[in-house]
Amino acid sequence: MSQEIKVVIVLKDNRGSIGIQAPNCDPVLSTLEGGLEAALERLPGLMEEAQRRWESNPRYPKADLPTPA
Repeated sequence: MSQEIKVVIVLKDNRGSIGIQAPNCDPVLSTLEGGLEAALERLPGLMEEAQRRWESNPRYPKADLPTPA
């Protein structure tokens, strides 16, 4: 797996979201209450969660969608 990791933190008022993505892996997303300090505290645990998920299943299964009429 690549060592490249992209982290996006979006904050508004007293809420936020964190997205983590690696090449050829689906993103891992999380929401939180609080500001930048809360987001940075949450980041190490979310990074570990993302690494575990990507090791076992880097991509979500393909959806079996019906063909349009």
